[in-house]
Amino acid sequence: MRTKRQASTATVSQRRIYRTGDERAQEILDAALELFAEHGFATTVQAIADRVGVTQPLIHRYFPTKATLFGAIRDQLLQGHWNAQWRRMLTDRSRPLPDRLSEFYEAYLPIIYRRVWYRGFLHVAVHDDAFAQIYLKKVERDLLGTMLQETRHHLGLLERSDVAFHERELELAWGMHSTFVYIGMRKFIYNLPSPDDLASVIRDQTVGYLLAAERIMTELVRRQPGFKRTQTGNADGAVK
Repeated sequence: MRTKRQASTATVSQRRIYRTGDERAQEILDAALELFAEHGFATTVQAIADRVGVTQPLIHRYFPTKATLFGAIRDQLLQGHWNAQWRRMLTDRSRPLPDRLSEFYEAYLPIIYRRVWYRGFLHVAVHDDAFAQIYLKKVERDLLGTMLQETRHHLGLLERSDVAFHERELELAWGMHSTFVYIGMRKFIYNLPSPDDLASVIRDQTVGYLLAAERIMTELVRRQPGFKRTQTGNADGAVK
């Protein structure tokens, strides 16, 4: 007659499917992310092993300590979804800026609109002050800064690297971006409905951003010495 432990081991063995080292490590990390999103740092290695259908020693073969595993979760939430193609998409001046902005958010939002990402992000951010700061600085530098530079070009403003973005420009870009982020908060944190027609919401928000940007940047042209109009029109064919 088998003991309870032997029966448990047999069950694990029956569920185990062969994976390469990289595949197994990713499988473990995916399961850890799912559990972490629900339980945060109270997540146990045993719970992860049970979810994957392996033993704790096998988990430790890939992640020697619980701290190592949590570090991998942190890195995955921070940059596992990041795509360098987003910046190239935003800077493709062969296409109108409104189209580029919409295309970017149509690519970006489905990647972050996941329960695992939102809840996991909040668990780490509460525990690690630097985590959110690192991520948001990356968003501002690589995404919002690119959008603002392209918006200046779209409006026919002189592009100069030595003219830093004004606080009003940055807050405008953050306002648009935060609207999209909050849609995910409503759905995955507060369990409230989200828009059925996300594509229309994206178009509405990006159009609103560009209209406000024209007013704000035109005002800054008059007030700030570093802002000047170019003599040519913008990249989209409209003369400003």
